[in-house]
Amino acid sequence: MKQRILIILLGWLLPVSLVAQNTGHDWTVNSSAYDFNMTLIVQVQQNGELNPAFELGAFCAEECRGTAQAQFESALDTYLWYLVIHGNYGDVIHFFVRKDGVELEAETLYNLVFTPNEMIGSPLNPEIIDFIFDEPTACVSYEDAQDMVAEVYSIDGHWVQTKRLNGFPITLDPIPVAGIYVVKITLGSGKVLTEKIVVK
Repeated sequence: MKQRILIILLGWLLPVSLVAQNTGHDWTVNSSAYDFNMTLIVQVQQNGELNPAFELGAFCAEECRGTAQAQFESALDTYLWYLVIHGNYGDVIHFFVRKDGVELEAETLYNLVFTPNEMIGSPLNPEIIDFIFDEPTACVSYEDAQDMVAEVYSIDGHWVQTKRLNGFPITLDPIPVAGIYVVKITLGSGKVLTEKIVVK
């Protein structure tokens, strides 16, 4: 009989750390190793707010396939990132950000599959890559713990399940298949927390 997944977010009793542990990538791009590229025009956000201080990196596994800095477009009065990604057909591309040369602990559900010579987004209609950053807190109030919503996504960004919750502990049922998942929890106050879980 399958057991329920019980997620006890200890960070709600202690200072939380609810972000990916994906720091330390090598951000060097070897563009000559690939015959193909594609272009992505995006805006990079931090918890829903545009942040031009970030450098955006595209990665396939641990290998950097492209980087971009924000460019201000005066005609549009906004910042855009023009990211050229190098790769092979079918490569799964994930994204990370860094600031002042330091990779940040952040999570995004946005990723894509590499398609040679494709352009995704435009200056008038850029793609949005929103990174979720942890904001430490000592505890969650009783009011926040009521009427919570937990959304579960696979690591490649596909929705798995949504569950309304009232209080702790948080259980997910039915059990997702083995893999890595991101749980996005919207508290009663509207604050959003994320947790990465591994199902074996």
